[in-house]
Amino acid sequence: DSLLLRGWAVQRCPETPIVSTNVDADSAAQPAVWCLQETVANPTMRDVDTYSVRNEAAFHACEQTIGRYGQEIAALVAERKEEGGSLPDILRAACHGPAKCAGSARNARRKKRRQRGARGVAAGKSQEL
Repeated sequence: DSLLLRGWAVQRCPETPIVSTNVDADSAAQPAVWCLQETVANPTMRDVDTYSVRNEAAFHACEQTIGRYGQEIAALVAERKEEGGSLPDILRAACHGPAKCAGSARNARRKKRRQRGARGVAAGKSQEL
């Protein structure tokens, strides 16, 4: 809630930047559709407490990254800051490292299997389970 109360909101990315969300090199980069953007006016407590898909998405994104990997992220940020790294580079490294923003290799393999299965079904092929 505090992130939303400070004026950040989940919105469609303005230019849909290409971000590599794949773990293996065989897969192509996927476009990032949703971004966390700072808004002009801070929302009210009622706006934040009212259910919306975007508010729920922000909650789950924070829970699955900072909530789950907070200690690892903090350790990396502190270490890199002591080494004199720039904050944007440090945060990018934290996102792609301990926060696992790109997802796990296991999820990437599952997604790849689902895509192959969908192509087989579309082509009229059957698959054994």
